[in-house]
Amino acid sequence: MPVDKDSLDPEVATLIADLETKLADAEAKIPAEAPAEPTEVIAAADDAVLEEALKSRGFKVEKSEDPMSALPQEARDAIAKANTSAAEAIAKADKLEKAARRSSFIQKAKDEFAVLAEGEQAEVLGETLMKAADALGDDSDEFKAFMRTLTAANAAKGEADTILTKERGTARAGGAGSAMDQVAILAKSRVDADPKMSEQAATAAVLEGDPELYARYMQEREAAQRA
Repeated sequence: MPVDKDSLDPEVATLIADLETKLADAEAKIPAEAPAEPTEVIAAADDAVLEEALKSRGFKVEKSEDPMSALPQEARDAIAKANTSAAEAIAKADKLEKAARRSSFIQKAKDEFAVLAEGEQAEVLGETLMKAADALGDDSDEFKAFMRTLTAANAAKGEADTILTKERGTARAGGAGSAMDQVAILAKSRVDADPKMSEQAATAAVLEGDPELYARYMQEREAAQRA
């Protein structure tokens, strides 16, 4: 039975008219007949009238939670491409930042730990510093303590190298021609400086600190054994 809108409150009549218009629009958007089997249809999340109309005709309605689905394919492709480019740019910037940070720590190793960072060791020590800073924090007390330890080790090695250089000069000045004689003189100087050190320990320390002298020393020992 048709509703007599003239007898209704004007606001109610307007609401009914609006619903009838929406229903008519929804009816125009769907097929006149229901499918033989329920068909999935993506309905706009805010179009409740269309959703109900589809359901009443036997359609299975599945709302899309992705706001991108409402955009044209070209627009979605463009946005996806822009997102990819942005990700690549971020990755490149991150890579450059890490390379610059690595270089700064290598230079720091050369400047502050010149003895420990001699030659190729500069890169090794620089990377070690960077890893420690990343793990502990550049300004943390732990990292500062680590740096102080390296400073002490650098100074100790510098002093040891200086002593070894003097010992080599002493051996040469003494007229020792063979490696075995040089090792004996250097070992004696160590024992004289530290009476608690045994002659065997002193000899081992001398050979360990001078690979070139060690090689000549071993050659002479082998030649002496063959003779």
